[in-house]
Amino acid sequence: MSIADQAQGPDPAPAMLEIEGLTVAPPDGRATPILNRVSLSVGAGEIVGLVGESGSGKSTIARCLMRLEAPLAIRSGRLSFRGRDLVRVSQREMRRLRGREIALVQQDPIGALDPVFTLGSQLREFADTHRPALRDPQPNGTAGGNGKVMEAAIDTVLGRVGIDRPARRHRQFPHQWSRGMLQRVLFAMAAWPAPGLLVLDEPTAALDLPIADRLLEDLSALVARHDLAVLLITHDLSTAAQVCHRIAVLHQGCLVDSGPARTVLSSPSHDYTRSLVASAAW
Repeated sequence: MSIADQAQGPDPAPAMLEIEGLTVAPPDGRATPILNRVSLSVGAGEIVGLVGESGSGKSTIARCLMRLEAPLAIRSGRLSFRGRDLVRVSQREMRRLRGREIALVQQDPIGALDPVFTLGSQLREFADTHRPALRDPQPNGTAGGNGKVMEAAIDTVLGRVGIDRPARRHRQFPHQWSRGMLQRVLFAMAAWPAPGLLVLDEPTAALDLPIADRLLEDLSALVARHDLAVLLITHDLSTAAQVCHRIAVLHQGCLVDSGPARTVLSSPSHDYTRSLVASAAW
């Protein structure tokens, strides 16, 4: 997609996520902050791209949103999700929010899965924990997590992201799948059914071009269908240009450029953003 064709995005909506003045540093507080007073927002029905080089602090923002920032420490700022400041909610509440209302697809799909359990058992556990509507009703009125309804739903989700013969895949272990296949599965599970906020950390890095394009198309359709808020973290400006309504550029822990995608791509205001635009593969 050319810069001229880039959509401006949906009409402004109340922010699902607001990050205000986020500063994150090592626990001793003496070193240079990893993130320095970063502010950005993501509205319902909007994809916001967070772009920057490795080491700029992008993945730290993702971990902070899940409150998994340790051993780093949040020194100041707010992380407001649907009006609740995640910095101040209890760990019990965060456990309820993770996966169900705020979903993260990590950059390393292999590290996100347990190598000693089959994919089928891990998918069923995920669905049973975060997707209670899939539990089959039992004769005594309780819910069970291993019935035909859940199995069929998981197979459907795997099929949507191009995993062939999904029923046979249940018996396989993570090491038997390619990195790209694992990334597609993690995306499908995190986005189904849609949470309020989906955070994608380098979601296309392990994928070949056709599969990456398909995932981005699926993402756009999901956002349109469910009014999902998406923070798309990537080092690749051309990936952000394909689907993002707004783009924020992070450099050395600071937000140096932000605005509608068309504006940032065609009239960047910072030298670092200009260098990204000049080097992007359009």
